[in-house]
Amino acid sequence: MVLAAFEVPEAEGASFEAFLSGLDYRFQLDENNDAYRRFLTA
Repeated sequence: MVLAAFEVPEAEGASFEAFLSGLDYRFQLDENNDAYRRFLTA
């Protein structure tokens, strides 16, 4: 498992998700996860 965070402008969110889907690599958005928030503020 790999944890990665990307800060993407809100206006580009849909195109970024489409890009990730096109990679054919399993991912999950976890914006409401406490560990995710801590990772971004570390």
